[in-house]
Amino acid sequence: MKYVPIIIAIIVSVSLSAPASETVSLEGKFNWMKEKEKQHDLKAVFTPKGKNKWDVVYKFKWGNEQEIWKGEATGSLDNGAFKGGAFTDGGKRTFSYSGFALDGVITCKHKQLTRYGKKNEKDTGEFTLSRKSKNTPR
Repeated sequence: MKYVPIIIAIIVSVSLSAPASETVSLEGKFNWMKEKEKQHDLKAVFTPKGKNKWDVVYKFKWGNEQEIWKGEATGSLDNGAFKGGAFTDGGKRTFSYSGFALDGVITCKHKQLTRYGKKNEKDTGEFTLSRKSKNTPR
């Protein structure tokens, strides 16, 4: 019986430190630097791949086209530093982003890294994501 508290403590410790095993869907808005006032809807599905590490699929409409971008992110979806990257289908363009999560709202600046396989670094805008869709970039 003296081992029961130790076993319980180990089980609790492992369950608290284990990564989330379910996907998380977030919604929000993004803007493009050239049209800062125009807001575009953004949806993202985060699939855990470790503690505060995520595979991400982003969906949004650009013009009349539905875009699906894929990438990875690192950070808490609730509070703390947050960063990652994404690429278009076929890798025609790649982006990085960084920012923070505060009370479940992620706010990041995004930056284009490559365009059609050539280095083309430039700031491109901002996005926000949360479990609620009322957020807009600042």
